[in-house]
Amino acid sequence: MLTIITVGKVKDQNCKQIIEMYKQRIEQQFTKLKTIEIREEKDKQKETENVLKHLNDSFIVVLDERGKLINSHELSKIINDKINNSVDIIFVIGNYYGITSEIKEKANLILSLSKMTFPHEIAQLVFVEQLYRTFSILKGLPYHRN
Repeated sequence: MLTIITVGKVKDQNCKQIIEMYKQRIEQQFTKLKTIEIREEKDKQKETENVLKHLNDSFIVVLDERGKLINSHELSKIINDKINNSVDIIFVIGNYYGITSEIKEKANLILSLSKMTFPHEIAQLVFVEQLYRTFSILKGLPYHRN
C-alpha cells in the first residue's frame, strides 16, 4: 500500500482539485492510496510526534529540497521493487517549514523534486503527478513519453 502523509492543508482550491484528480486516477487505475493529513502545529515537536506515530516498518520516503534527485524512471524502479516485494511505502511531505531531522532519520530515502524550492502545495501536486507517471511507466501506458 502507498501512503502519503502531508503536514498542513492544501488551501488553494485549484491546486487541491488537481491533486485529488491524480489521486483518483492512481486509485482507479493502479493501486490503493491512503492519505493522512497532519494538522500544522505551532509546537513543531508536537507536529513531529504526530507524523512519527504514523511511521512504521514501511519503506519511508521523505521529500526534502536537499534530498536525492532522481528521474521518473528511477522512481518507478524504486516503487516497483517495493511493490514486488510486498513492502508498503510511506511518503512524507512537509509544510513550508520543512521536515524535522527527527523525521528524516526515519527515512529510507530522502528525495528532492527539484533543485528549486516549491510551496508545499505545489510540491504535493508535483509529487502526486509523479506517482501517476510512475505507474503509467510501469504499466507501459503512453502518458509518459520517453
